[in-house]
Amino acid sequence: MKFLILAQIAFEEISEPFGTIGASYLERNWIWFVSLVVGVLLGSVLKKIFKSKPKALPPVKVALQALNALKNSELSDSVFAEAVSELIRIYLENQYSLPALERTTPEFLALAADSEALGEELKDGLKKILEFSDMAKFAKYAFNKNEREELFNLSFVLLNGELELQNKTQS
Repeated sequence: MKFLILAQIAFEEISEPFGTIGASYLERNWIWFVSLVVGVLLGSVLKKIFKSKPKALPPVKVALQALNALKNSELSDSVFAEAVSELIRIYLENQYSLPALERTTPEFLALAADSEALGEELKDGLKKILEFSDMAKFAKYAFNKNEREELFNLSFVLLNGELELQNKTQS
């Protein structure tokens, strides 16, 4: 105890050479650092919330992508024809809200003939594609290479015509 008293007396006489030590830079400016961190976090949260979602592709582009995927496939003729028929029907259902998947080809073609939304060119191409597909699906008709290519080309021309029509109406 005597030692502490002696140490206090000895150190009272020693003065600080540079004065008292003030607050550090971080202590003086802590509010700015906290504000910066909160701002960055808030900005990243808002960016995530309001980030624009990728736009869905229009039905015609989805159908064209699916058709191109089928082009060089090794599917049998009947499976190829069924896939082409189904993707055309899905396109028509998504684009024009026609119940294409629930109808037989004759029922759907009768419904399509009465539809004012479909142009005559689309109706004609649709009839050729669906009837050609039905031959392979139900009559077990074996396509030669040219006929398979023709079914693909009919579908491609039909969908490309639809795409061009949509691009003109959007312009």
